[in-house]
Parts: sequence; structure tokens; C-alpha cells
Amino acid sequence: MSVAIKEAAKRSLHGITLTTDRSIPFNAPFYCKLGFQEIAESDLSPFLASILQADVANGLSAERRVAMRLLLSHQ
Repeated sequence: MSVAIKEAAKRSLHGITLTTDRSIPFNAPFYCKLGFQEIAESDLSPFLASILQADVANGLSAERRVAMRLLLSHQ
């Protein structure tokens, strides 16, 4: 993940988004330790909302799925 974060910063991207399980310790809690924050449902882009919907359609629990974002600062 550190390589992805460094590459995103190198490319001057505004941030990184992902979807994951909110309960498993090496998923959402791990990403929180890296600075990712949960994206409120009302703030989801159509693209991220569609990924979460696909996760549920493929059998994953809607209550456990979460989209997260790490905002990158550029200096």
C-alpha cells in the first residue's frame, strides 16, 4: 500500500479510494491506521457506489462493505 500511496503522490493525485470490509482487522481498521477515512454514503461517487453494489450482488454483506478515501496533500 505504501508504494501505491507514494505513486499517487508522485502523480499529484488528490487521493486514493478503495472498498473493503469494515470489520476484519486487516481491512478497514488497517486502512484507518494509514490515514484512510470512511466515505459517507451521501458522498459516494456513482463509480464507488456501483462497486459497493457489485460487492453485495456478488454475495458480500452490505452492512460490512465500506468505501474509504485517503486525501493526499501536495506541497
